[in-house]
Amino acid sequence: MHLTNFSINRNYTANEDVDACKGHKWSLKALWGFLADQGHDTTAIWNSIVDLIIKTVISCENTVSTLTRLNMRNPSSCHELFGFDVILDSKLKPWLLEVNISPSLQSSSKLDVFIKGQMCKDLLNLSGVMIPPHLDKAFQASFLEKASDDAGFGITNLCFDKRIFRSNLSLEERAKQAVFTRMERHEYLLTVLANPTADDIRQLVLAEDERSRAGQYICVYPTHHTNRYHKYFDRARYYNHLFDAWETRYHSCRDDGIQKLIEACKQGLHLKSISDSLPFSEESDVSDEDPSFQLSP
Repeated sequence: MHLTNFSINRNYTANEDVDACKGHKWSLKALWGFLADQGHDTTAIWNSIVDLIIKTVISCENTVSTLTRLNMRNPSSCHELFGFDVILDSKLKPWLLEVNISPSLQSSSKLDVFIKGQMCKDLLNLSGVMIPPHLDKAFQASFLEKASDDAGFGITNLCFDKRIFRSNLSLEERAKQAVFTRMERHEYLLTVLANPTADDIRQLVLAEDERSRAGQYICVYPTHHTNRYHKYFDRARYYNHLFDAWETRYHSCRDDGIQKLIEACKQGLHLKSISDSLPFSEESDVSDEDPSFQLSP
């Protein structure tokens, strides 16, 4: 039995200072500082917690993925915040107590406001809720002008573009995914980014766009070293392979990868319609012979 609701602790002591190591509620920053002062490796502790969280999410990935496909028209319309209750034992090894699907966002102290306020702001930005395409034209024009001035470059579209979130795949895209899902890592790392499909480009664009909005959130999966978790999935996933190749290639030079995506989008390759797709050939796709566009070096 466990109880993580500190507020009903009989001897509960409040804490209002984000930097203070006092009371029954500390900020993560204060905890890491305290442990570091005691000579503990906080990076190793954090990595162990991340490992625990990734494995927990993967354990239910197949069920969540199946229900998402069955009940949602588009995955971009669903976001969820989870609260992981983790306890550190005497050796500072993390153990998962439970995962809350509705963690409390109530802020009853200055410390709560400081932490949860920033978290909620970043959460809403991270979700990237799209503006519906029914706004007044004059308002759109005025807002686009201001947004363009703030961004330093011309923004031509403000509202939701359903083509970006298209989930149906062409025969070419389905065939490529079937081939690359079966590949070993040393094979797909060399070839999956060559001749990217429209869906490949859209998924990478959406991921990089999301990363740019993350604020203080940290992306723990996928990264350039999370391929070791592939073995825990019920079956191989094409997008795991695609993002593994992307992160392996561009994690240390992300701007170069983003520039390639920008070039692809300028050519309209991300909006290539299903009717425009050519039949996929396993032999031609995995070769490097004269590709029209490549995301690989």
